[in-house]
Parts: sequence; structure tokens; C-alpha cells
Amino acid sequence: MRLKLIRGDLTVILTVAALALVLLLVQARLPSLPDNEEMVTIKVGREVVREIPLHGRAAPRRVEVDLPGEVQAVIEIAGGAVRVLPMSEEDCPRAICHEDMSPIGSAGERIVCLPNQMIVSIS
Repeated sequence: MRLKLIRGDLTVILTVAALALVLLLVQARLPSLPDNEEMVTIKVGREVVREIPLHGRAAPRRVEVDLPGEVQAVIEIAGGAVRVLPMSEEDCPRAICHEDMSPIGSAGERIVCLPNQMIVSIS
């Protein structure tokens, strides 16, 4: 038994195909919308202390973060990347954070400073 397509069937098929194409185009456009903006999350211990948009400012921005033991870290956000500025040996006794660290710029990347219980991530 062979099925025959009638004019109404063809209209339904073309409508569904056009709707699927429109949805694909909308989905391709979504990552550039502001609702999906990447955020820099700064955690100290288990607490989120700051959430800052990664993009959106032309000038570099520096954020000071209080860490345990009266230590302060400076986070720099510039050009779609984030980094922890070098810390003194007194502030980071194991010399992990007093070197110039590489910046991160993609979702899922992290900077971890275990001695100071700080995690900077992009989501």
C-alpha cells in the first residue's frame, strides 16, 4: 500500500520545515544576547563574594577581595579576560600567588589559590 501526499500534507510539511529553520536561526543567535553573558565568580572559602560581568567595560577593572588572615587579593578584568595580580610572599606563603599568573577568558576556566581559599571562575 502506497501513501499519497495531498496538497494539505505538503503545506504542513513546508510549515514545519520553515518553523524548524527559524528556530535554528534563533538558537544560533542566542549566545550573543545579554542574557547569556559570561560572569566572573569569586569565591572565598565556600562563599561567593562577587559576581561580575566578564565583558561590557572598555577600561580594565580591578576588584579587591578580602581573604582570610587580613590578606587582600586584587582581581583584574580587562579585554574579556580575568587574572589575579601578583601577591606578596607574606600574603601567599607558598609563593603560588606572588608570581604573575596567566589570565583566563573562557567559561569553565578557573584560577585557584588554595593557601588563601580563593577560586576565580568564569561561567
